[in-house]
Amino acid sequence: MKIKSFIAYILLIFISNIINAQTLYVIHKKGILFNKTSGKEIKQGDVIKESDKIKFSDKNASAVLISTKTGRFVVKAKQNESSSELSYLVSQVITPINQSYGLNTRSIGNHIVNLHDYFGTKSFLIWDTVHSIVLDENQYKLNDKSYFVFSYKLNQKDVNKKIASEGNNVLIEPDILYGQILNTTDSLPKATIYFINGSKEDVKEIVGFKPIYKPKSELISEFQLLNQIYLKEKLTKAKIKLKLVEYINSVYGKCDLNKLDLLLNEIIK
Repeated sequence: MKIKSFIAYILLIFISNIINAQTLYVIHKKGILFNKTSGKEIKQGDVIKESDKIKFSDKNASAVLISTKTGRFVVKAKQNESSSELSYLVSQVITPINQSYGLNTRSIGNHIVNLHDYFGTKSFLIWDTVHSIVLDENQYKLNDKSYFVFSYKLNQKDVNKKIASEGNNVLIEPDILYGQILNTTDSLPKATIYFINGSKEDVKEIVGFKPIYKPKSELISEFQLLNQIYLKEKLTKAKIKLKLVEYINSVYGKCDLNKLDLLLNEIIK
């Protein structure tokens, strides 16, 4: 073997060993995944390696992994090939998660000025049963004739629901807006919010986005696990909070930063 080829071979083995040695924590999973290497079903908090072989229950199953050294990843079955077993090495189906959503909102204090910027046009995470948004009265004046409508398609049919409000607070209530489908799907239909300005003839489209609903208990479970992982790395509380904000940003999308900060303060003490 030539010296250059031998050096390249040794370097490849060295890099491969580093990758396989890194610790990958399972933070969130969807569906059922089975670790055929360990012989156990994969659960939140488990540690897996890129050399492990995993089996997916179906093509919709996936898991979010965290490495304290190299960032956030997702593993999911290959979509472009037919396979009756859906079994792969982790290294074959692992993909980095890039931070792709901005978290900034245009507001005056706690009063939201621009709902389009607040929700954005991609994903928006909601975890409260009632998600209250305080609107600036100079921008939106709500009453019996001026209100917002939450619209989406379900089974090829249009669904339009008036968004509840208290004073100038808009109340986003997932269980009312989406009903039973909250319990039957992990992927809610894309929503569009319209503003009825005093008359049904005066309708303005405000924003279209992808709502993501997670029970608060599940988010807290993920945050607690991440907090434990980063505490082992001896990160400061400020850095841990930043890591958790980045996690939400990259895995779920935008959210209300004020509400997120309150939630994180319950965990990082």
